[in-house]
Amino acid sequence: MTRKRKIILILGVSPLVLLAIVVGAFIWLVKRDLSPEYQAQSAKPIIGAWKQYYRKTGKYPSKPSDLGPFLPAKVHPFDANENKDAGFAIDDGATWFFEVATSNGIPDIWVQMRDEGLSYSFDGTNDNWEFDPGDGTTGPIKLNIKIK
Repeated sequence: MTRKRKIILILGVSPLVLLAIVVGAFIWLVKRDLSPEYQAQSAKPIIGAWKQYYRKTGKYPSKPSDLGPFLPAKVHPFDANENKDAGFAIDDGATWFFEVATSNGIPDIWVQMRDEGLSYSFDGTNDNWEFDPGDGTTGPIKLNIKIK
C-alpha cells in the first residue's frame, strides 16, 4: 500500500471512528441520566433539608419554602399556585415536585422523568424510594437507593 493510500484510508476512517465514539458517549450519558439511581442523587440537598427540618421541628414541611433555610443556594423552592405545582428547581436542571400528603399521610417529593416516575418519602426514620416505569405493566417498584 502506498503512502498516499494509507493517508486516504486514515482520513476516511478517522471521522467514522470519531462519530462512533461521540454517539456512544451520548447514548451512555442519556441512559445514565435517566436511570432512577442517577436521578435520585439530584435530590440529595432536598432530602438533607427535609431531614433537618423534621429533626428541628418534629413535623413534616407543608410547602417547599418551609425548607428554604436548610437548602443550599443551588436549590430553589417554589410553592404551588393556580398555574403550577409546588417543588424545587435545582441549578443542574432537575425539578422535584412536592406533594403535601400521600395515602399514608406522609409528605412526599417526586420527580417526573418523561413517562416514568421516581418518588421519595421519609417517614421520620426510613428513606423510601419507589419507581413507576409508567408503561402500565407493573405498579411502583420499591428501590433500595442510597444517596451518596
